[in-house]
Amino acid sequence: MRYSKPFASDVMPLKQRGEPMSDPLQKLQHRLEAAQRALAGAESRCTRQAAEHRDALEASENARRQAEQELKLLRTLLDNSSDAIEVIDPVSFRFLDVNETECRELGYSREELLSLHIFDIDPEFSEVAAKHIEEELNQVSGVRFDSVHRRKDGSTFPVEVSAKQVKTDRPYLFCIARDISVRKLLESERQINEKRLLLAIQCGQMGVWELDLVDHTANTSLELGHIFGYTSQESEWSFKLFLEHVLPEDRSEVSRLFHEAIARQTDWHCECRIRRTDGELRWITVRGRHWHDSEGVVQRMIGIVQDITERKLAVQAVIASERRFRNLVESLSDWVWEVDEQGRYIYCSPNVRDLLGYEPAELIGKSPLELMPAAEAARVAEIFGTALSERSHLKDLVNINLHKDGHEVVMETSGAPVVDADGTFRGYRGIDRDITDRKELERELESQARTDVLTGLNNRRYFFELAELELARAKRHGNQFSLLMLDVDHFKLFNDSYGHHIGDRVLQKLSEVCMHTLREIDLSGRIGGEEFAIMLPETRGDRAMEVAERLRLAIAGAPVLLEQQSTFVHFTVSIGVTSLVAAGRQVDDLLKRADDALYAAKNAGRNQVCKKDES
Repeated sequence: MRYSKPFASDVMPLKQRGEPMSDPLQKLQHRLEAAQRALAGAESRCTRQAAEHRDALEASENARRQAEQELKLLRTLLDNSSDAIEVIDPVSFRFLDVNETECRELGYSREELLSLHIFDIDPEFSEVAAKHIEEELNQVSGVRFDSVHRRKDGSTFPVEVSAKQVKTDRPYLFCIARDISVRKLLESERQINEKRLLLAIQCGQMGVWELDLVDHTANTSLELGHIFGYTSQESEWSFKLFLEHVLPEDRSEVSRLFHEAIARQTDWHCECRIRRTDGELRWITVRGRHWHDSEGVVQRMIGIVQDITERKLAVQAVIASERRFRNLVESLSDWVWEVDEQGRYIYCSPNVRDLLGYEPAELIGKSPLELMPAAEAARVAEIFGTALSERSHLKDLVNINLHKDGHEVVMETSGAPVVDADGTFRGYRGIDRDITDRKELERELESQARTDVLTGLNNRRYFFELAELELARAKRHGNQFSLLMLDVDHFKLFNDSYGHHIGDRVLQKLSEVCMHTLREIDLSGRIGGEEFAIMLPETRGDRAMEVAERLRLAIAGAPVLLEQQSTFVHFTVSIGVTSLVAAGRQVDDLLKRADDALYAAKNAGRNQVCKKDES
């Protein structure tokens, strides 16, 4: 019970007035005063405890808010991780939690993933794999392995999984899955490049070697041993053994070039002849390049040996073409490129600088067609458009490019479609090879295959090809056609009297007279030792006789100089003439008639022209 202050004041004046107070009243007053003091103390304690309770509640609320903020920050960080994060039940392998990266990469919502198991998104995961992971986790704190994840749309991509067992209220399997599509693509490209290099080395009959520049011992490939005649890989290869195979007349130059390259730390290159273990003589080319260690010190030279015997033999047969062909082979350098879906360069290797004079950056964003003449661009655009629509390969496509300075460069282009991990077409990747010199060489070789080396006229085979074509044309259009057969009179006597070199000059002089005397449409060829044939398109028999007579006189008036005697010697020819009459006749028939006419001229005393018509 609480008493009001007025009650207390009513009692106090009795004492203050000195009035007598009874003992019960005094006791009551004392008890009231003590009760008031007790109540005041209790009220103060309650107030203080209430304040402390409010402070505790406020601190608890602040701690809760801070914990929520930290948890939200952690979730944000996890969701923005570049790697997918998974919390998995180690018993059922059901997803307990995933971050947004996992959802984004797989195409599922978090709710969908939390209803799935690892088996649903990893086609390579099995109970055997799970058991193996469990055993490893019992021995080490974490495991790492490559696997495959399957998206909601069914497509897959490679991942690297790092798994660790975490124990809190119970065991959890904490996994980080990293998309390694790019890494796999790079690894695949590296493997392809290594296979290409190995195939190129094998196809090129190249042997690979590595030479220790300290003790001159070497490691070599089996193909190198085959080049030198060894049936198995020689374990004791050294520079000294290599020199023992080199022919003595080439050895000093090979050694000089090698030691010069060592002294200057430049590339080593030489061509020399070797004697194989079976005694066979072969030509090889050797190339070497210094290998620097991590500190820049040269300790090794690495290179190739290639058997070039066949090339050397071909060079000897075609001396005029030798230098161009060798330069082409030695300077062979491919230009690697990649274009996007629109056919515009997104990568060019530095070799384009040597081939076309452009810096790689100058071509990025350009189309290959922009580097070609207009007519060539139109032709290639049709081919490339077909390949693009069909996603087909480009194989040895010959095309003309313009160098930055304006001159034309003939290229051979090969390329293949590029697709990403999910099969989407991304463009083409390929190589361009400068074949300008090779094309010139092919034209020259083709010319040599058709031309008689001594006289420069058509050889027998090509003359007959042209004769068949001309005869067929004459029959088709009903034109006249005549054929002459020439033979040098007493040619054996020239060889016996003056030597074969004078006989060769006689044949060359005869060919010169033919070239200057005949029309541009007339075709001449050497079909035997001293026998020549001439086709006269659109020429009647009487006109052919006039041509033959004029040719006979021109030859008789073209002497050959005898250098040692400083005198000239004349020679003559006998000529047989025939013409096409019946449409059914063949070249062989005409040649036989012309040959019969030739022998008639010979029998009539030589240096004459005779004609034989169809009987």
